[in-house]
Amino acid sequence: MNSVTHRAPGGLPWEALLIWAALAAALYALRDILLVAFLTFLLSYLVPTVVVTLARRLRPGRESPGLEHWLTLGTFVAMVALLWALANLVGPQLAMQSRLLLSDAQRLEPQDTLNQVLSRTVGAYLFARTYGNPGDPRYQTGLKQFAADGRAGEGAYAGFGALQSRVDAAFEIAYAGAKQQRLRDQVLRGGAASRRFDAWFQATMAPALVAQQREFYLARQRAGEGQTPTPDPQSLEHRLGELALKDLDARPDERAKLVEEWDRAVTQEEWQRLKASPAYRQTFQTWFAGEQGQALGIPYDHATYLALRQAYPEGLAAFAQVYQAQVAQKAESQLLSEQDFLRALETDLARTWWASSPVAASLREHLRQDSSQAAEAVAKRLEGVLQALIAVPAQIGTALLLTILITFDMARLKQGALGLRNTRIAGLYARIVPHLVALARLIGRSFAAQGLIAVFNTLLSFALFQIIGLENELLLCSVVFVASFIPVMGIILSAIPIGLQALWQPDGSLTLALYALLGVAVIHTIEATVLSPKIVGKVLHLHPVLVLVVLVIGERLFGMWGLLLGVPAAVYLIHAGVLGEAIPGVYEPAAPTAE
Repeated sequence: MNSVTHRAPGGLPWEALLIWAALAAALYALRDILLVAFLTFLLSYLVPTVVVTLARRLRPGRESPGLEHWLTLGTFVAMVALLWALANLVGPQLAMQSRLLLSDAQRLEPQDTLNQVLSRTVGAYLFARTYGNPGDPRYQTGLKQFAADGRAGEGAYAGFGALQSRVDAAFEIAYAGAKQQRLRDQVLRGGAASRRFDAWFQATMAPALVAQQREFYLARQRAGEGQTPTPDPQSLEHRLGELALKDLDARPDERAKLVEEWDRAVTQEEWQRLKASPAYRQTFQTWFAGEQGQALGIPYDHATYLALRQAYPEGLAAFAQVYQAQVAQKAESQLLSEQDFLRALETDLARTWWASSPVAASLREHLRQDSSQAAEAVAKRLEGVLQALIAVPAQIGTALLLTILITFDMARLKQGALGLRNTRIAGLYARIVPHLVALARLIGRSFAAQGLIAVFNTLLSFALFQIIGLENELLLCSVVFVASFIPVMGIILSAIPIGLQALWQPDGSLTLALYALLGVAVIHTIEATVLSPKIVGKVLHLHPVLVLVVLVIGERLFGMWGLLLGVPAAVYLIHAGVLGEAIPGVYEPAAPTAE
């Protein structure tokens, strides 16, 4: 148990409050690098815990530094192997889903978004009320009348533009990603690709760099050339560019950024050449039939998709003609025909409601003023979240490296920290460090427990998404995993994107959204009634109202970190700071001392 000196009643500990305020201000200033710091802290807490537990089981009652050293090494190997397996298993697909969603967000148009939301909500409700479900005679009559009227293809036409944009974006992302990775690998190995980058740098970037520091580079060039005759102007500029390239080679981080910029430019050029070449069709067909193309869930085979894509720019009549010839007449296309009927009638009913309902008139007035700004804000917010998500693997790698260095040198680090008790800051150490250790222990334990719950929630959610047919399941599971660490509000934060995905995907509907949200409610009921009481216990229990207050304040000051760490910090502040109560296994106050 940790023992901390307890202040006797009679006044507020102003000095301690100022110190803690200074620490909070420091965290606020460093909030942009908190992910690496927090992951390093969490891994540095979990790894020794696992190692000590295993060592006690293998050699009970005996200290074994050598065994703990090998167990630490084995734990890191297991962690790296697990991360490598996850990266290979779900990494490419997760990256693809993130980039596709980012591409969709960048193409958001307020009017198209409004039409789709209306058809998937109001239109879906009116359709169900008018036609029922596929087993209803009204539905079958409407479906036959829809085909008899020659309207087959209208629903597919309404959604084909979004499908085409998604397919084209996915193909470009896959091509560009593979090409950029090959170029980076080739540059690292040297050879022709490295020489191409050097030539690009000297032609594109070096002139501006040399112009900024021309006298400096001229002096270096003269010192290197000695008494040899001054080269002609063209040769001189080339030699100055070589000096700038030499300086770049001495700065690996800056070189890596420029290599990334170069391979993006080269890839874009090659992509444009591919689109204009006869090889595009065959390359696209290979991708379409491959794993990445099939993962998009495109409802047509390659030949049908190309025929529809060719007819789409010519308008509804041309598109419907191809659709009726290649899709509607096939017996195996019954599901597509029903989907086409559903989408067309949902759109018609939504438009009718939008044009005639008094409620719609009021909404039109508000949307006329606010829709563009709202859509732009949502797109920017989503873009920021997805770009941050894409950067997570590099931050995890950095945190893992730091954890390895800290864990294998933990004894010396502890000894150095304890040595501060005998320095001029001994008073500050006595006031702050024991509380920091106790708070860190509480956060570590709470996140270890919530981590288990997050894994269960994520696995159950993945099973739910597979059963009901929700797309972007890996990306949604990532949201569920992170949201599982946020009390009370986590269910709301994860339910919103799940519901939107159920409405937004090509075969989405209000019914699918209701099924998805009902499944989420069942999963969180299992968490609240079965998992949390057994795993978390009552250590982090706060009244829901207080939890919401803490989360709102934490999010306002620290963003996502306030949501993740606000409740453990509030629990410690209330129990240890205000009430002076013990937190079992974390904090044990000393008896009050008389003054």
